[in-house]
Amino acid sequence: GLILGPLMFILFINDLPLEVSNSALEIYADDTTQVASGSSVSEVESILTEELKKVNGWANENKMDLTVSTENGQLECVNKVKLLGIRLDNSLTWDNHLKYIHNKNSKRLGLLKRKKKFLSLKARTLFYHSLIQPILDYGAIVWGSTKKQHIDDMVKFQKRCARVILDKKWDAPSKPLFEELNIVPFDKRIIYLQLVLLFKAMNNM
Repeated sequence: GLILGPLMFILFINDLPLEVSNSALEIYADDTTQVASGSSVSEVESILTEELKKVNGWANENKMDLTVSTENGQLECVNKVKLLGIRLDNSLTWDNHLKYIHNKNSKRLGLLKRKKKFLSLKARTLFYHSLIQPILDYGAIVWGSTKKQHIDDMVKFQKRCARVILDKKWDAPSKPLFEELNIVPFDKRIIYLQLVLLFKAMNNM
């Protein structure tokens, strides 16, 4: 519950990745993911089994208990997984993640449509920039290289949002609406996010 809690936790487990040699431990805040590769599933299982013993040894040395449990005692091999809010699949496509984005934002847009008559233009605009745009932006630097159709769908969704916010017809030209609401088309938004990341990397920010 302390403000410094997350920082202290990071410092505490900072040396954990040094304990493994045949896998990688990726740490972000309090989320730790162990990654291993091999020519077969059985090889990966063998590597992870040995590496987890090392992690368990580190935990014991640092007076920590690892709680490892599954329903049937065996980890399930899955086709998709969520990692830090990003949905990954075994085909290395972004279809599952983008479907999630679409469904989540469609629900929020539906809520805005139902409540817009009670909201001022300023409030509707704030709703978009606070509750819809961040869902589009999250992880876009990673998945923004997806196929063009996906990006086009994102832009179309932005157009729907702009027409709802400004209470315009479904075929109203989107460019002036975007300008009025300060909405950057998503294909250009990705470039902006990439440039921001590059700037921060070059300036050690």
